[in-house]
Amino acid sequence: MIRTGIVNVSPLLDDKIYQKYYAKVPRWRQEKAGRLRNPADQALSIGVWTLYEMLRNEWNVSEKAAYNLSHSGEYALCSIDTTEANDVRVGCDIEKPGGTREQIAGRFFTAAEYAYIKDAENEAEKNIRFYRLWVLKESYVKAVGRGMGLGLHNFEIGFTAENIPFLRKDPIGEKQKYYFKEYQYDPEVGRIAVCSTCPAFAGEIFIETFS
Repeated sequence: MIRTGIVNVSPLLDDKIYQKYYAKVPRWRQEKAGRLRNPADQALSIGVWTLYEMLRNEWNVSEKAAYNLSHSGEYALCSIDTTEANDVRVGCDIEKPGGTREQIAGRFFTAAEYAYIKDAENEAEKNIRFYRLWVLKESYVKAVGRGMGLGLHNFEIGFTAENIPFLRKDPIGEKQKYYFKEYQYDPEVGRIAVCSTCPAFAGEIFIETFS
């Protein structure tokens, strides 16, 4: 099963709390955070790895388990395959909402995806649809391990009659089935999507805290 956890990293902006968790992460993660100048970015870097370690401990999974990390705004996200299967792939994405970005959609999304956004009744709904597609597409490219180099226009996300997302076409010809899960944590936090070759997802998102 693919389980997902989320944490607000704001407490790590307190230097005492930051140092507490900083001391527990691997040296390479400390160095990565150290290369960042913005304290908020440092908090996200340390916070997202700490979340991963906390969830592994919570769900009793080893380092062999497939996982993926994401962060946006004040929140860090982590998805893990708790079955530790060898062939499972997983990707996750969280995006804090901003303004509707029709130009980006027109340039990087497929014609059908762009129409899905344009057909919304108002700007608020356009915003929701844009970020919904964005995190779904991002979670997929992370799951396949190709990143943005795959090209967001090279594949398409569709929706069933029940409004469930699915991959409309296989852009890399591997004939591998991918599944999606969306979580409605908090509209102010952002859209959350998880993609995996495993069809089983936890029904709820797990919430961690820093103190």
